[in-house]
Amino acid sequence: MIYFFSRTRKYLETCSYLHAAYLSVSQHVSQSKAPALLLFGLRALAYSSQGLAGSTAAKYSDSALYYVRWLLACGLPLDLCWLHPTEGLLQAYAAFLAATCSADTIKNQLAGLKYHLGSFGPVDWSGYTLLQRQLKGIRRVRGACQQQKRPITMEMLLCWVLQLQRGWDSRVQCLMLACVIGVFGMLRRSNLVPGSSALFEGRKHMRRCDVVFVPELYALRLTLRETKTLQFCEREHVIFVTGSKGAPLDPVRLYQGYVAAHPAAPTDPFFMFRGADGVLQPLTFDGLASGVKELVALLGLDPSQYASHSLRRGGASGALASGLAPFFTR
Repeated sequence: MIYFFSRTRKYLETCSYLHAAYLSVSQHVSQSKAPALLLFGLRALAYSSQGLAGSTAAKYSDSALYYVRWLLACGLPLDLCWLHPTEGLLQAYAAFLAATCSADTIKNQLAGLKYHLGSFGPVDWSGYTLLQRQLKGIRRVRGACQQQKRPITMEMLLCWVLQLQRGWDSRVQCLMLACVIGVFGMLRRSNLVPGSSALFEGRKHMRRCDVVFVPELYALRLTLRETKTLQFCEREHVIFVTGSKGAPLDPVRLYQGYVAAHPAAPTDPFFMFRGADGVLQPLTFDGLASGVKELVALLGLDPSQYASHSLRRGGASGALASGLAPFFTR
C-alpha cells in the first residue's frame, strides 16, 4: 500500500509539472491551442511504460517543453513545427543547444523529444543524415570523441572468404567484395557506398564503370573523382588493386564472380545485391556498417570494436607495416 501511494504521488507530481508547463506556455498562444500543449504532455506520460514512476515521463516532458519554449522564442508556428519538425529545424535546435550543453545532453534532449512525439504516431529520423553529421561534429568539438575502432586485417578477410565462399548469398558476396576492396584500396565508406539510395552521386560514389579489370597487370583499376582530399574534383585519383592468381584471397577473382552474378548498367552503384524481391539494391552506409559487425561476430570478436572505417584503417595499417610512406595512405 505504501509503495502504491508513493508511485501515485510521483505520478501526480508529474501531472502538476505538466500543468505548470501548460500555464507557462498558454501565456504565449491562443486559448484554442493552449490545451493541446497540456494534452501533448499527458498523452506522452500515458505512453511511457514508466508513467506511474514519473521520472522518465518528467524527463521527456522536460525535453518537449524546452523545445516548445525555443519555438516560441524564435517566433515559429507551433502547428507547423511541433509534431513534424524538419531536419533543418532540428539542426538549428541542436546548434542552439550546443552553445551551452554537452554532446550527451543534446543527444538526450533530441531522444526525449522523439519519444514525446512518438505518442502521436511513428517518428522516423533515420534519413536525417545531415543532423547525424552535425551531432558527430558537436561531439568532436565538445571533446567527447568516439572510440577509435580496430582495423580489419588481411587475416580476418582470409577467414571470412574461407568460411563463406561456399554458401554466400547475394548480400554476403557484395559485402565481402566491398570489404576486400575497402581494405586493399584503403578507401573511406563514402567512396564505397552512398548514405542511401537517394543520396547516390556518380561523381562521389563508386560506379560499375569505375572498376575495370586490367588483364596485363592482373589487377583492378579503381577511379575516384571526389574524396576527402579531392573535394573539388580537380583530378581523378586512380588506385590499382593487384590480384593473386590461385590464392584464396584474390580480389580479382572475387570481382569477376560478383560482376557475373550481378549484371548492371555502367552508371549504377558498384556495390549492389539482390533483395528479397530479387531486385538489385545498393549497399548503403548502414548496410556496410551492420555487415561488418556481422562478419566480425563470426570470428568471435566484439562487433562494437569495429565499424566501416575499420576497412580503411586495416589497409593503411598494413601498408605502413610493409614500409609504405605515410603520405600515400592519406
